Amino acid sequence: MEFSAVPAPDLVDRMRRLSVGSDTSEAFSVISSVLSVHSLESMSGGVMVDQEPEILQPTNNDDLPALATRMRSMDINHSTESTTNAPTSPLPVVEAPIIPRTAPASDTTCSPYWFRFSGFVPNPTVTFKNEFVRLAKHQSWDEEMRRTQKVEALMAEVNFYYGTCMNRLESWQELCSEVRIEKIPTSITQCKKALKSVYVNLFNVIDHRRNPEFKVKVCGSYAEFVKYTRNGRTFPRACAKQGGFIKVFLRRI
Repeated sequence: MEFSAVPAPDLVDRMRRLSVGSDTSEAFSVISSVLSVHSLESMSGGVMVDQEPEILQPTNNDDLPALATRMRSMDINHSTESTTNAPTSPLPVVEAPIIPRTAPASDTTCSPYWFRFSGFVPNPTVTFKNEFVRLAKHQSWDEEMRRTQKVEALMAEVNFYYGTCMNRLESWQELCSEVRIEKIPTSITQCKKALKSVYVNLFNVIDHRRNPEFKVKVCGSYAEFVKYTRNGRTFPRACAKQGGFIKVFLRRI
């Protein structure tokens, strides 16, 4: 038998052996069986594909060179499918931005008084009245206990924000600036004198120190000051004994 094309060496050897002493149908049968195993083993890296490999069956019009060409074509197709179906690289994981948490209150951000009560978490950014009402509810205080604790809490606030620095000129000048005195005095005595002419509520002054976003309300007259203060903003008389800047702002109503 004459061959018009030279197959791969292994296929040529097989076909030559099969062509000797056997008829064409037997050669086709053996080659077809070998091909079915070879096709399954030709997958790259052991990656399985969805479609079963085609079992090459001889036809009446096939000759050995044509069959060898078809076998090489199937090997190429299986190799292409293995490459196409290879697993793709995983998508990158995008981490959510870390949002920093607000730092809890400490004895450096508010008066130590608020840390005396188990289970109560202080909030130094709210007004004194709101914070004290929340504490009174937390402690289930009656009216008498509320009055006693209110004086103690206010005195602790004054000591925390003003108690250790009111012997310095800079502290009094800062207080003058907070109540919007335009011409800042150059001595403690002059600062006290200037502050006595200003009508401000002591709760406003403390709230401003707790949170600078709370501006101090400066009343334009004594009558306006009395009206504003009597609306639930009367400072306990017991706190007047503390002196310092409190005594400067105290007014009879």
